[in-house]
Amino acid sequence: MQYAYGDRTAVDAVTDWHEARVVRRGGGWQAQLPDDAPAGTFVHLRVTLADGHGARVSQTMVRAYEVR
Repeated sequence: MQYAYGDRTAVDAVTDWHEARVVRRGGGWQAQLPDDAPAGTFVHLRVTLADGHGARVSQTMVRAYEVR
């Protein structure tokens, strides 16, 4: 799981990705992001999932949410 901050609107424009801390909670996973982004900043998210057979899927969400 990766995250970036900014006001970009296109996937290719987001270049400053950072690794998020991911921890196992019960039967699932939880990503923990820092809370240092100023209000009005957008958070972009990128996740890649893989299984033991080599299958992978990735999804990028530009402007996933705005910090308030």
